[in-house]
Formats: sequence, C-alpha cells, structure tokens
Amino acid sequence: MSVADGLRHDLRWSLHLMRRHPGLTASVVVSLGLTIGANTTVFSVLHAFLLRPLAIQDVDRVVRVRENMAAPGQRPDLRSLQGPNYGPWRAQNRVFTDIAAGTWFDAALTGEGRPEHLSAALVSANFFPVLGIKPFLGRSIAPEEDQPGRDQVVLLSYDLWVTRFGAAPGVVGRRVTLNGISHAVIGVMPRGFHHPYQAQIWLPLAYSGASSLGQEYYAPARLKPGIALQRARAEMNDLATRLWQEDPRPNTPRSANLSPMREELVHGLDKLLYLLAAGSAFVLLIACVNVANLLLAQGLQQGREAAVRLALGASRLRVARQVLIHSLLLAALGAALGALFAASSIKPLVALSPASALGEFDIEPRLDLSTLGFTIGAALLVGVVFGLLPALRLSRTSIGGSLQAAGRTLTLRRSGQRLLGALVIAEVALSLMLLVGAGLVLRSFERLQGENRGFDVRDTLSFSVSLPESRFPGLRRQVAFVRPFLDRLRDLPSVVAVGATTTDPLFPGTNATGVAIEGRPATGPTGLETLHHRAITPGYLESLRVPLIAGRLFTDHDDERAPLVAIVSKSMAERYWPGGSAIGKRVKRGRTDSNRPWITVVGVVGSLKENDDWLPYPDAWYLPYTQSTVGSLDGLTFTLRARGSALALAPMVREAARAVDRDQPIYDVMTMEQRLAQRTTPERFSAVLYTSFGVLGLMLAALGIYGVLAFVVDQRLPEIGIRSALGARPGHLRALVLRFALLLTVGGLAVGILGALLLTRLMSSQLYQISPYDPVVLLSALACLGAIALVSCYVPASRAARVDPVRVLRQE
Repeated sequence: MSVADGLRHDLRWSLHLMRRHPGLTASVVVSLGLTIGANTTVFSVLHAFLLRPLAIQDVDRVVRVRENMAAPGQRPDLRSLQGPNYGPWRAQNRVFTDIAAGTWFDAALTGEGRPEHLSAALVSANFFPVLGIKPFLGRSIAPEEDQPGRDQVVLLSYDLWVTRFGAAPGVVGRRVTLNGISHAVIGVMPRGFHHPYQAQIWLPLAYSGASSLGQEYYAPARLKPGIALQRARAEMNDLATRLWQEDPRPNTPRSANLSPMREELVHGLDKLLYLLAAGSAFVLLIACVNVANLLLAQGLQQGREAAVRLALGASRLRVARQVLIHSLLLAALGAALGALFAASSIKPLVALSPASALGEFDIEPRLDLSTLGFTIGAALLVGVVFGLLPALRLSRTSIGGSLQAAGRTLTLRRSGQRLLGALVIAEVALSLMLLVGAGLVLRSFERLQGENRGFDVRDTLSFSVSLPESRFPGLRRQVAFVRPFLDRLRDLPSVVAVGATTTDPLFPGTNATGVAIEGRPATGPTGLETLHHRAITPGYLESLRVPLIAGRLFTDHDDERAPLVAIVSKSMAERYWPGGSAIGKRVKRGRTDSNRPWITVVGVVGSLKENDDWLPYPDAWYLPYTQSTVGSLDGLTFTLRARGSALALAPMVREAARAVDRDQPIYDVMTMEQRLAQRTTPERFSAVLYTSFGVLGLMLAALGIYGVLAFVVDQRLPEIGIRSALGARPGHLRALVLRFALLLTVGGLAVGILGALLLTRLMSSQLYQISPYDPVVLLSALACLGAIALVSCYVPASRAARVDPVRVLRQE
C-alpha cells in the first residue's frame, strides 16, 4: 500500500470513528474550538500591538528625550523637554541625527458644516522625517513654514480626510478654518496614523526659544548610526550637567532621560498582554490534557482492535500514525471553529483594550496571514500533544493479553487508571491556577472601582470646551464666554449644580505647580512645594459633591477685582498647618522671594484621589478661574450634576454652547462614570479576559472529570455488579466512585495551590491594593473548583448506585 493510500485509509478510519462516537467528537471539537479561538484572538491583539512592525522607520533607533529635574542620587523627577531647553539640546548634542518636538493643541474646525473639535498636534518641520513617516498625499511641513507668522498650513489625518472631505483627491491646496484662522491643506497622513496625542491634524510648531517659556515638548530623537543607547544617555547627561552648571536655576534640568520609543508607546502594555497570553496558554494546556484524557479513554477501549491489527501484520508505527492522524483531524476541525470564534471576538476585545498610545498607529488586530498561521500552528501542535500519549499507548498494546480477553468485557488495568488519574490531577491543578489568577485580577478591579476617590461620579455629565488664544485672546474674552454659558447650563431642567475645571480629577496625566508657604521653609531642594493645580469655576466642587471641611467655597464675587483667594485640600492643610487652621494662611506660586502676589486660603475641602504616577499624595489647591495666574485657560472640562439621567442633557448642552457662540463645539461628552471606566480600561480588560479564561478552565475541568469518571464507571461495571449482587447498598457504590473522584480532586487542588502560590507572584505588578496570596481568592477558588468537581462526579456516581447486577453479569 502506498503512503497516499495509507493516509486515505487512515482518514476514512478517523471519520468512521467520529461517526461511532459523535458525543466525544463534539466535546473534543468544541473544547478545542473555544480554546484555539481564545488563543487566536489573544495572539491577534498581541501581534498587532507588540509584534507587528510600527510605521516608524527603524523604531529601535528612535528614543524619547526627557529632562530629569532631580539631583544625583534622588528619585528621578522626569519632565517633558521644556521650551527654552529644546534649542540648546538640539543644537549641541552629538548623538542624534536630529531631535524633533511636538505639543498638544485643541482646534475647532469651522466654516462648512457643523463646528467640530479636533485633536491637533503642533510639530516641528523635522518631526515626520525623524520618525521616518511620509504623507499619503501631498507633502510634509517645509522648514520655512515652521516659522512664526508663516505657519498657516495643516496636514490632515486619513480618517478626517475621508469623513469630513469625502476622500477628495483635490483636498491638497484647499483652505480650512481652524480656530478662526485660514490654513492651507498641504497633505494627508497615512491611514491609521494619529501620532502624537491621537492627532487628527498637524500644524507647524513655529518654535521660538524666546516665546517658548512655560511650554513643554514631546521630543522624539533618532540615534546616529553606530551610537548605542548607553553612550547616548551618558553624553546627553554630560550636556545637561554642563548646561545646568552654566545656569543653575531651579527649572534647569540636572540630567537627561532617554527611553526607547517602542517602550514609550507600549507603556507597560507588554506585561499585561504577555500575562494574558500566558492565561490563554493555560486554557489551551487544560484543553490538551482534557482531550488527551478523552482520547486515551477511547483508545483503551480500542486496545483489542489494535491487537488484532498488530496480529495481522500492521506495524506499531502504523497504529500510532493512525491515532495521530485522528487527533490532527480533530484539531483541524477545532481550529476551523476557533477561527470563526476569533473572527467574531476580535472587535469586542479591541474595544476593551487599553492600547491608546499604540492606537496612534495602524495596529488594528485582524485575521491576517500571521494570525491564521498561528491558528494552523496551534492546531498542529495541539493535535500532536494530545494525540501522542494515546498513540504511544496503543502502539505498545500487548497482542497476547488483548486477544486472551476476547469475548469478555475489557477492564481497565491499574496502570491505565493511574494514567487517567494523573491527567485529571494535572487538569484540576491547571484549572485552579488559572482560577486563582482570574480571581486576583477581578478582586483587584473591584478594589479599584470601589475606591473612595473623594467625589461622587453618579448622575454627572462631563464635557470639554476648547478656548484657543486665536479666538479668545486673553482671560477676559474667555470669561466672557464661560459666564453666560454657565448661566444657561444652570437653567437647564433637572440641573442641580454645574461648574468647570482646567484639569478634571480623572486626568490620566499630572497638572502640578510649585508654590511657597508663608512662614514655612521649603522642604525640597528647589525651594518649592509641589501641588496638584486646578483653576475652577464656582459650582465645580459642588457638582462633584466634594465635602467642604472648613471656610467657604468660591462664589461669583471671587473675580478679577477681588482679593486673590484659594481653596486647599484637607491633606495639604494637614501637611503644612498641622494642628491649626489653614483658613487665612497665605500661599503663592513660585518661591518666597518671587514677585508674585500672596494668595489667601479661604476654604478647605476633602482630598481627591488624583493620578499618582508622579505625585503620590493628594495635596491640591484650587484657584478661581477668573483669578488664574496662568494667563489663559486654554480649555475647560465642565461637570454637570442632574436629577436622573445626566446623559440625556447632552443635546441641550450643545444647544446652549451654540447659543453663546455658534462656532463653539463641545467634545468628550460622557458621564463621569464613563470617564472613570475609560480611566480604568487596562484593569477592566484584564478582569474580563481573565474571568473568561477562568470560566472556560472550569468548564474544561468539569468536562474532564466527568468524562474520566464516566469511563471508569463503565470499565468497572462488572466489579460494581458483583458488589451489588453480594449486597452492597447504593450508598456504598456511590461512595466508591466519589472516593476515587475525591482523591483525584484533592490531589489536583494540592498541586494547583502550590503552583498558584508560585505563579501569582508574577502578577503582583498588575494588582491594585491586593496581595498575590490573598486568602479570600485562594479559598474561593478552592471552594468553587471543589464544588464543580463534586457536581461533575454526581452523574457517574449515581449511575454506579443504580446498576442492575443481573443485567451486568449476563453481559459478562
């Protein structure tokens, strides 16, 4: 028989076996389909976010440049590159081909159609060349256009070009109005590109060292050929130190910080995705053990058939090959089902994913050739893994022993029972480890969600408004829009309180300022105390139900003509005025010897849980927006508390804005609960996926325990029939099966708890205020898996208790 004929014969035998055992075939295919599908989905996201090349040319040669304000030996105090330092660092460094710069910018697109807010980026002319990005249409920014007064050009994102301009090829050269100023469109960027700041448009930075004071820049740089990262770090630190020695002011950085661009963009997402990949691999391993158990049980029943084939001259290799082909066919069917499952689950998974920074590039997960290749590879690997053990066992069948059993029901030997038992123990252990991991992530997410942040997010609508200098020059013009807008919002039905802030309390970054406390020497080397800074309107703290502890809140009388006042957080009051009252104390921006005016504290409010990436404490001060010493507001986030559904007020809010200024768009309209959900996206992503993995692992463990016990009961029916004929009660027969199941379950739980204690240490960085050895999670996982095991044992045990000894003995 030729090899091709042999393969065809083996395939026909496999199909015949599937028809003979449709229940087992369905269990195997569905189990593999779910697990291969889950792994394919996770791989598609992993491949898109971490493995697929980014649009940045030779990304490993690109770094992000930051300043380090801390003195040597102190905790790093990293800042974006400040405006006055960008020029000297770019001109005097010897390790980069160039340093580019960009900053965030709000823009309102007006003119044709409805006013639209756009996320924009101001970038230097060398920004795209440094990244190695070329426009899809048109050209990039020319050096002569990157000058003040000559910067009225704009690049569009591909998405904006399609949605707003109908993908018109003639868009290049067209003029658009941004913040009341006409700009010429010079190009369209590639599809999916929105870097930096999720930008929809890009304008020239028009950098001028003299006018850039107070401005911070995102600064990518490309290493020169032959320059290693360590050398670049050392030389940039030397440059920063030399510049500091020439001008040792508090705002002069002491050293430089260079971080690889890929690391910047991933921002810890790699750890999360690799942990999720490990979780999906655990599910796949459980499925392999489960399917191997089922096929091994089926193979033990086929021992006599294998012995006959061996006696008739079939080689042991041929018998093993036949079983492997059967397992590979089952795996292929599972992979096909898994591909369908992955195709339907990738988009929902991406919607949950936290890849906001990487979302600035074309990284949409999809079933491409790489992903399908992974699916095929996983199917081959799984088919070999779960088919190898049954194949080896059948190929080693004893011809004489099996043929002597002809005419009698085959019973499982102790070695077979031990093998099946060992696989069940492994399956239970793996399931427990996965369940503990899921429980830790879920409990961590619950802690994060239930944390008291110092304000009430319920029934509150939030939205943002941009107030660019070109349309609202100076604070007075901005206030002229904000006041009537707030009045209209207060008049809306069911509104309880409304206010606005320069930086909302769920802002993912940090808006901090340095201040001096009257009569108190500074604790830091800069002569400043660092606080969270907010300029707010009257009604803002009330809209979030931040409690007033002492003094008063702001009113409309705290305007530009009134004495300068501030409200401080409880934590700030306790830190700087312990045992006394903060009311009447004075604070100022900058150092004590600066010429800025002193500001009087008139109120103390509860501390809010702010972003703790940089400031690990909640010290904050609030200034009236009409007395803001920043110079202008740039933009505001409004918070509106209502009775009932706050989101239903969104259309009326838009109408109120247009009534005050017909060209004023509002954006980021969402409830504070939605804003909190957006802030905790990575944790929700982990919780949903790990919970899904845990449930899937439980299902597979239950199926595995049930399948093995059902097979064992079927094999021991003669023994059970004899025991019943000799007077054994149903309870004793049921206990016989349950005792076997209990031994397997306890063994699996013991091994699993040891494995969980070892592996959960790797998850500690992904947990929030919870120990990787949390006893509640460990005990709950043990109880849950134990209960599932008992339920899985019930049907086989009940069958053993109801056995008819006469019928069984007649068959024997």
